[in-house]
Amino acid sequence: MPCRDPWMDDEIAREEDRKCEMFEATLCGIFTYFEDRPPVSDPPRNIVHLFEKLDFEEMGVSRREVIKWWKEHRAIDEERRKREAEETRKVQIRNQALARLSLEEREALGL
Repeated sequence: MPCRDPWMDDEIAREEDRKCEMFEATLCGIFTYFEDRPPVSDPPRNIVHLFEKLDFEEMGVSRREVIKWWKEHRAIDEERRKREAEETRKVQIRNQALARLSLEEREALGL
């Protein structure tokens, strides 16, 4: 029996990836919540205020690293939203085109 089971390593890596994705999604939700708040509120509850309140030293990351990650993450999300909107638009166009076809035309096309 080997001292190390590669299958178990893969299983642990998958679990760690899942956890990382979950925490990233959670952080995205929290940052989005604060980013969508007006800059002036009582008490202040926006992303700038959040960053001022975070203890980056305790977190073990720099403010710069967090802001860099957030900017990159927002850009990735924006690209995903654009892709999804385009896919939705194409499906709608396809469905509209199919709706104009008669039953006979659909059968002729094998639909």
